[in-house]
Amino acid sequence: MAEVLKRRHYSEEFKRESVRMIFESNKPTATIAESIGIDQSNLHKWKKKYAHEFVQKLDAIEDGFIKLSEYELLKQEIASIKETIEVLRNVIKKSVQHNLNLE
Repeated sequence: MAEVLKRRHYSEEFKRESVRMIFESNKPTATIAESIGIDQSNLHKWKKKYAHEFVQKLDAIEDGFIKLSEYELLKQEIASIKETIEVLRNVIKKSVQHNLNLE
């Protein structure tokens, strides 16, 4: 008599975690599927279904790097503005001293 195979049901969390492993590792999908004991075709289906979640997270991370570089540029601009303020203070101070000496 033929053995009847029961379909396995995987939780959404398990599926998402499996897809996360694809995006966060440099391993091929087949290797990941084998390591967690699932059929590669299932992992490909889940990847199609959940990939957008991880792509959005990667975009957010990239935005963070862009913001970090913008932050560095802003720090440079602030330093330049502080130098300009110091120069202006010295000019005003000398001007005031010069005007006091004239009186």
